[in-house]
Amino acid sequence: FQTQQIYCVRDKHGAITEGGK
Repeated sequence: FQTQQIYCVRDKHGAITEGGK
């Protein structure tokens, strides 16, 4: 999902990773 121009994705462990791509 996307929040404030920062893309937040869940990895296979279910943790949320933020990437500013």
